[in-house]
Amino acid sequence: MSGEIKIEVDTLRDAVAKLNTSIGTFEGYVNHYVSDARKSLDGMHSNFIQELMKTLSNMNDDSNPKTLNEVKSFSAKIEAAVDAYVESDNDIAGQFAGN
Repeated sequence: MSGEIKIEVDTLRDAVAKLNTSIGTFEGYVNHYVSDARKSLDGMHSNFIQELMKTLSNMNDDSNPKTLNEVKSFSAKIEAAVDAYVESDNDIAGQFAGN
């Protein structure tokens, strides 16, 4: 083994940025998605709508905030790990350069 560790920092930062964009998109649906979906079906009549209403009635909006917070925490931890790696790498490079 050569002892080298190669981390694609830019790739990781791009992935975290995409994750954060997804979080921002999902965040708008967190608290009221199910109840809003139910309201949008009011007045519609068909067997499908009745079955969909039953499904939505069994769903709650209370698990979404927990999931969102877990994903935000995951994203923040990845960002912190990347930042710590870059900082350590720069420190080590500086030591080798004699700075």
